[in-house]
Amino acid sequence: MTHHTDHEDRIRQRAHEIWLAEGQPSGREKEHWEQAEAEVQETSAEPGLDRPGSMGGDEIQSGVEARSIRANDARARR
Repeated sequence: MTHHTDHEDRIRQRAHEIWLAEGQPSGREKEHWEQAEAEVQETSAEPGLDRPGSMGGDEIQSGVEARSIRANDARARR
């Protein structure tokens, strides 16, 4: 699998998780994709995540989920 395809698959998976977490609303695909893209990009930019043996998918996903929870909490406080 190419890096580009893997990256896009991670975005797609995260967007789906966001959609599920928000109760499967219709018409918010673009918003979910953009949020997932930003979260995956942020995770990819963190030092050490691209090195072999640094962190597995579960740890990366947990970090993304933690950021998503913080982002949702911030939106809820507005």
